Amino acid sequence: MKKFLSSLLALTMILSLVIVPANATGGTDIGTGTGTGTGTGTSAATGSATLSITGATGKGGNAKVGDTLTFALTAPVVNDSSVTVLNPGIDLDSVAWKVDNAENNGSYNVGTADAGKTLTVSYTAEILYTTKDGMDNQGTGTVQISGQKTVTVDAEETFTYTVNGEVSVSAKPDTGIKSGDTVKFTVNTDKLFCKKISSSNTNHGYDLTEGTDYTLSYAWTVNGENVSAKTASIDVKLTTDKASTEQTVSCKVSATFKDDPTYKSNSLSGSKTVTVTNDKVNADAEFKAAVKQVEFNGRTYGISGPVYYLESETNKLDQMAAVAPAGFTGVRTQCTVDTKTQTATLTVTGTKTEGNIDVTAEFKLSCTKVAPTVTINKPSGLTGSTVYVGSAYTFAPSFTGSLYGSTSGVKYEWTVKGTDVTTSNSGNNYKVTPSKAGKITIKLTATDRGNEEYEATLDLTVEANPYTAVATGKTEFTINTNETLNLATSSAPALYKDYGTSNPEKIAKNVTGPKWESSDKTVATVTSNGVVKGLKSGTATITATLTYEGKDYPVEYKVRVSALDCKLESVENGATVGYTRNDLMSAAEEAIYAFDRTRVDVTDVTVVLPSGTSYGTFYDDEDCGKNDKVTGSYSMDSGDELYFKSANGYVGSDVKVTLNVKTRSNGDYSITAVIPVTMRKGEFESQVTGSDKTYKVTVPSGYEAYWVLSTSKEPASSEYDGSWSTKTAGKYTSKSLYSFSTANLKDGEGKLYIVAIDDKGIAYSGVIELKANAYTIKYTVTAGDSVNFKQEHFEDLLDTMFKDQNEYNSRNYTAEFDYVKFSSVSSGSSTSGWQLYDGSSKAKTSDKIKDLDDISFSAGSKLTGTVKIPFTLYADITKDSDGKTAKSDMAFNATVEITVVKEDIVYEVGVNSFITFDSADFLRYVKSVATKNTKLDYVTFEVGKNGVISSVLRGTGALYSSYTTYGVKTFAKASDKFYYEAKRNQDALDNVTYATTNLAKAGDVVYIPFTAVTDSGKEYTGSVAIKVKQTMNFVDVHTYDYFYDAVQWAVNNDITKGTSTTTFSPKTGCTRAQIVTFLWRAAHSPEPRSNTSKFTDVYATAHADYMKAINWATEQGITTGTGNGKFSPDATCTRAQIVTFLYRFKNNPAVYGSLNFSDVNKTEHAAFYNAILWAVNNKITTGYGNGIFDPNGTCNRGDAVTFLYRALA
Repeated sequence: MKKFLSSLLALTMILSLVIVPANATGGTDIGTGTGTGTGTGTSAATGSATLSITGATGKGGNAKVGDTLTFALTAPVVNDSSVTVLNPGIDLDSVAWKVDNAENNGSYNVGTADAGKTLTVSYTAEILYTTKDGMDNQGTGTVQISGQKTVTVDAEETFTYTVNGEVSVSAKPDTGIKSGDTVKFTVNTDKLFCKKISSSNTNHGYDLTEGTDYTLSYAWTVNGENVSAKTASIDVKLTTDKASTEQTVSCKVSATFKDDPTYKSNSLSGSKTVTVTNDKVNADAEFKAAVKQVEFNGRTYGISGPVYYLESETNKLDQMAAVAPAGFTGVRTQCTVDTKTQTATLTVTGTKTEGNIDVTAEFKLSCTKVAPTVTINKPSGLTGSTVYVGSAYTFAPSFTGSLYGSTSGVKYEWTVKGTDVTTSNSGNNYKVTPSKAGKITIKLTATDRGNEEYEATLDLTVEANPYTAVATGKTEFTINTNETLNLATSSAPALYKDYGTSNPEKIAKNVTGPKWESSDKTVATVTSNGVVKGLKSGTATITATLTYEGKDYPVEYKVRVSALDCKLESVENGATVGYTRNDLMSAAEEAIYAFDRTRVDVTDVTVVLPSGTSYGTFYDDEDCGKNDKVTGSYSMDSGDELYFKSANGYVGSDVKVTLNVKTRSNGDYSITAVIPVTMRKGEFESQVTGSDKTYKVTVPSGYEAYWVLSTSKEPASSEYDGSWSTKTAGKYTSKSLYSFSTANLKDGEGKLYIVAIDDKGIAYSGVIELKANAYTIKYTVTAGDSVNFKQEHFEDLLDTMFKDQNEYNSRNYTAEFDYVKFSSVSSGSSTSGWQLYDGSSKAKTSDKIKDLDDISFSAGSKLTGTVKIPFTLYADITKDSDGKTAKSDMAFNATVEITVVKEDIVYEVGVNSFITFDSADFLRYVKSVATKNTKLDYVTFEVGKNGVISSVLRGTGALYSSYTTYGVKTFAKASDKFYYEAKRNQDALDNVTYATTNLAKAGDVVYIPFTAVTDSGKEYTGSVAIKVKQTMNFVDVHTYDYFYDAVQWAVNNDITKGTSTTTFSPKTGCTRAQIVTFLWRAAHSPEPRSNTSKFTDVYATAHADYMKAINWATEQGITTGTGNGKFSPDATCTRAQIVTFLYRFKNNPAVYGSLNFSDVNKTEHAAFYNAILWAVNNKITTGYGNGIFDPNGTCNRGDAVTFLYRALA
């Protein structure tokens, strides 16, 4: 047993050495262990000690780099349950230290390699102690212990440095810097500061002090380039080769820290941008911009070119020079020209006045050689050089090679020389309308901007118009109502050249139209395509107009519209009309014949009357009694009559009856018969009352009321049809009168076209003349001329005005003229306006004019219309009984009215002679002021009583609507309408004649205002100038000569001028050439179709005076010559030849009867028998007497003009 216990003890001790409890980490400072001890007890002993580490200076007990750590074991403790432990102590020699397994002597220097690490300090040691058992036996024991402890080493502390805040750079000066100036740039660091920041506390830094803790350094750049200067201020010289540049100087500021001189901190930068200008460059640029033009050979061009030059100017190109601009002096130009590239280089120098800066500019510009050319461009249809009488040709200008590069500003002037032409301008184009055959030369002058003139001419030959428009089929048609006819397909118009000859040429190219028109659209209409539609019975002229070369060529078609209707005898409203059975049967027969050209014999007629008509009542008895009314169907027997009593006030064509008739052999017909009810004509005296501003028109005496239909023109008859009272301006009675003011009047006069009813309601139409108290003095003047006022006219007007005033009784007082003041004395420009003159001085509105004979009115050359000049006439009023002045300077207001006329149409007439108007002149005038396609309808003339021209009372003559040297003469009236194409019962414009009296004097001019009305109703006003020319002064023509009137007529109408200024040579034989020339001039000298001589003995040069007349006479069939291709122009004309010429001139009219001349018979003298018979019948000749005509006798000049006068005048 004892042996066993000893073994167990030994094992326990072994285990105590092997099993040593480990120290707790994280600062456990108790070392423990077990061991064996000597002494009493059976249990194993354990021990422990406290490990302490000193010398750590870091945060929270941590160590830090640089600390020296010292290790110690204290407070040993032994635990042994078997014994009592006494005096435990560490055996120092047994202590073994390790730091991170590296042996250590108990002290450890913390190095940088340890920063941030956790160090493990471990140890082994023995505790020596004394034991005491329960029997107080003492012994010794040891216990081995071990343990460890960790120490955390703080990371190593580092420092960073920062540069904070901002820096700025300033410049001095900072404005107005010129190239080459030195500018001082300074960096400002007042707002810069530095900090030192520890890694152990990054949220907190230490403020540093410049100079103590750090110093600053500076790095400068100029426009991005480094400079060597390192100071806080630098001087920089700034330059530029441009007009203006922005230049930037920058500075980067860095710090050097005393604690760490090598530390690279951040830096701060600042910069300053300034504007640097270059006066020279600026001045050069300003100079180049200011030079706008270059001058060459007197012409000016833009500085950028091109410069245009002529071939002859090539060697002068280097002389071009810049135009000196304002603000620069001493401008000089050096020019070099590269002829290959046509380029000029201009080096221009000068001095800028402001700043006295020398300047230079260079320009390159192109040079273009030109050849200015003006061209007259002919119209497209004109390929040659021949134009025709009456045709209009529009020529256009073109201009190339302008010395200014474009045609802008080029002005064109056209002129024409040669035979008579009418011209007009439309923009730059020139329209020429030849009126006579011959030669004309058109000249075009182009004036360029520098007043350089260039000319072009075009020679043209004017020939008689060879063109004729004809219908390709019939020209007369008959259609029924509502039937259509296509003239464009059945008989289209066509234009031919030389129509009627053996070789006519149809013209198709450049022909426009046709334009279709109907003369009476109530009878038949025509579409733009030539489709005619019949509307009612009647005849309409359908005109198709072709236009070629500006001239209209009309073709007329007569279209008769047939309808089975008729008109019965009309009746005035409120009256009765009667129709016998024969009347109605005859009307029916005429209607049937008009409808289908069938002659019928009507045997019976039944009238179907309208029912319930309000237009009137039918009766079978003339008494029209109540029991005589008929209605419905009224069969008329032989001797029966039908009466219609129209209703009072009704006017129109709505009363229609049906005639059912039977014919002897043509069946039955039903015919519509119309009974027209017309307006009665009333005579109304003027019933105007009121002041000089407002008037009223009372109801005419004998009437109940009136209606105003028009104040401008007489209403058409159709305007009365139907309910006319609803178509007018209203009903006026004694309680409500029509009123008007002077503004409604023209020249103080006007008209009211009215319908008035009597107490029975019967309607009457008529006119009331309106007249206001208009105080006016009238004068007439030609545009571009002047007219003198007359004192007597103003004094006469004063007498009239004084009598009309109410303040003083003109029987007891007298008004004495004092002076006149005009409200206006001028208006407009010198060409389109007017001016009053007092003598040779311009009148003023402040002038008190006492002598009106000194006042003249001057009209500009382009002035037209009427000028009204208000004036105030001042007069002294004296009492007749004592001569004392009752009132001084009494004012009377009036007007001078001046009609400015133009000589739109001019005629010349001799003394005691006449001139007949030519409608072609009026058409030509209308086309000149309107359009070429305008058609003239009629013309009215402003004439007074007995045809006297109211504006010029010179007693020189009068205007006639018809005039013959024998028989009745009819004065023209202002209301007369003279038609261009007169129909039956219409006055023809070609018949209007102005005849002078023996009081007329050479040089007198009479102006006749006229109004031309077109087919569309447009009105154009103008003036006819009648100029009295020098009458004949032939010593061999006497008033008692049989040929006196004939010679005077021939001279006044430019048929002959005599053989000298004082002789006519009436007994001298008249040649054949002279006779046809007389006829040609009497026909107004028309252009022949050809200017080529038709006879071998008529030459263009030798016989130029009468070759046209001979050609014309030949073309008109008046003469065929004397045979063998000859005309015998110089042979004396026989009596038979002249009457034959006249007979053919009149288109060979039909003759009757026979001749009683013994020397003229029908067989032997067939060639001129009818001509002599016609001449005798028309009292052109009676022969020599005694039954002798003497056909082969010489026709002298007196006989010749007498024959012409009797045949043509």
